[in-house]
Amino acid sequence: MIDKKIKIEYYDQNEDFAKYLPKTGVIAKQLIDEYGNNNWFLVKIDEPFEYQLKVSENHQYKLIECKNMLIRSRIKNEDIDLPKGTSVFIMLIPDESKLSNNPIITKDFIHIAWGSAKII
Repeated sequence: MIDKKIKIEYYDQNEDFAKYLPKTGVIAKQLIDEYGNNNWFLVKIDEPFEYQLKVSENHQYKLIECKNMLIRSRIKNEDIDLPKGTSVFIMLIPDESKLSNNPIITKDFIHIAWGSAKII
């Protein structure tokens, strides 16, 4: 899977984020989370973007530079390299240093939407 080109499209759960997709990128790394899920993939985005993340109900926001995203299949026992593509969780990475944790801690990342991912 590493070094494969992938396309990530919007599917559901955050209409405001839909305008940032689709995105293409390269799978750079496979990661494992604190629950033993070893099918997280770090995708280096071809065209990085900035996203304004709401951090409190008092209209406080934080600007995140998105060079990478984390994705994982939402379907149990289904890989992301299916010819038809698969449904994925899309996570933003507010602090890239958290990627060096082994295992990664999922609450360190922002589940921003559900998507569809397909190897291209």
